[in-house]
Amino acid sequence: DALENYVKVIFKAGTGGSVSGDLVYYVSPDVEVDMTKSAGKVAKTPDVGYIIGDWDTSETKKLKARFTDPETEFVFNFDKSKDIVEKTDKNTKKPDGYVQVTFKTDGNGKVNEKDIKTYSRN
Repeated sequence: DALENYVKVIFKAGTGGSVSGDLVYYVSPDVEVDMTKSAGKVAKTPDVGYIIGDWDTSETKKLKARFTDPETEFVFNFDKSKDIVEKTDKNTKKPDGYVQVTFKTDGNGKVNEKDIKTYSRN
């Protein structure tokens, strides 16, 4: 548990992946705190079709700051890869120059909850 006046800094994943490790910190609102190293230690795992991106920082929301809100969230945004196209329905077309990669089960399991999963790869 945190001290009574401390505030919470949370690291979480956006669309396209997951994060793990130490994701919640309690910090004093009375001093500037640098969360850059903590953010760097968070493991970032992109889903298929995504690549590593960055934290949602801005001029008004930085990893090094005096955190005064009761809760501050930093979301890690994964970037959509241009090299992998997931076939989500029959209208998804394979781009020119891409090869098709299909994962099929033998009936004894699933690939991401499906019997067949198809991707196009550049």
